[in-house]
Amino acid sequence: MCRKLLLSATLSMVCACAAWQATMAAEAIVAFEAYQGKYAVLSPNGGSYSFVNCGGDLSYSGSTRYFAHFVMGTTQMPYGGSFVVYNTELAISDRDCQRTQVLTSQGNMVSDGGLWSPDGTMIAANVEEFDLANARRTWQGIAIFDVMYSGGQPVTATKSLQGITTGANRNFTWSPDSRSIVYAEAGISGADLFSYSLDGGGVTNLTNTPGVVEDQPAYSSRERIAYVRQTSAPRGSYRYDIFTIPASGGPELQVTNKGTTGAFANLFPCYSPDGLQIAFSSGVLTWGDNAIYRIRADGSGKAVKVVGARGQNWRRCFWRH
Repeated sequence: MCRKLLLSATLSMVCACAAWQATMAAEAIVAFEAYQGKYAVLSPNGGSYSFVNCGGDLSYSGSTRYFAHFVMGTTQMPYGGSFVVYNTELAISDRDCQRTQVLTSQGNMVSDGGLWSPDGTMIAANVEEFDLANARRTWQGIAIFDVMYSGGQPVTATKSLQGITTGANRNFTWSPDSRSIVYAEAGISGADLFSYSLDGGGVTNLTNTPGVVEDQPAYSSRERIAYVRQTSAPRGSYRYDIFTIPASGGPELQVTNKGTTGAFANLFPCYSPDGLQIAFSSGVLTWGDNAIYRIRADGSGKAVKVVGARGQNWRRCFWRH
């Protein structure tokens, strides 16, 4: 049950978007508070925070003006039964949500969110595509959209021939050079991290650990990848901790353990822009109180709470300039 939840789109992506106020120019952590259903801008050093009503993806560090997200269409997708799902289209909005530009017009896809490539030329997203005439799904995976600009503004996006076929919606992250995507994919007895190269389409298994669940990858500017792994099952529950490995694969480093925060679940790692620190959600696996902490990327020193109190459920985070 917990393995499935860790890889699920609802928990992993949480709409796959974050928010940033127009006035926020300094380095900041943006995190989703699930009880409120909103994102908030936090100082990496803790203290006050402010909720924002407009949101989008922060992964395009070259220009944070436009947030990537999806808007709902009017075409019902052939899911069957009483479950009604409408098509979605890729869109971008400015920081104040005063302008929204719909980039695609496919009419036959459903997605749960999008991530800009760091160079701003592409957006990747978990997508399901359907043959509407025959009422069947034709493809599911991480689609890559090429973004076209006019006057310095994104105006349209076209689905690339490149894409990663997956068994369900998956967590993924872009490499800093925008030439590869690292994603989690489930197997018969666990889940590994894979790297997909946009230069040739090759796929490499980075972790290759049968029987072990690894998920929620985050790419560092220092060519390391942080991720979450199920490490044990204490007291009838599962324990999850954060590890890192070189981007090309190799020896891993455990960053958190049972003494880091005292919680059973350390999830959703995100790197600081310089790659020297990791912020993460710590608490319970699914629904319950969770706080955001930060720790040195090598696991040394003490984890520092950024935000979190009783009655708060802080989840996925982004850390950007």
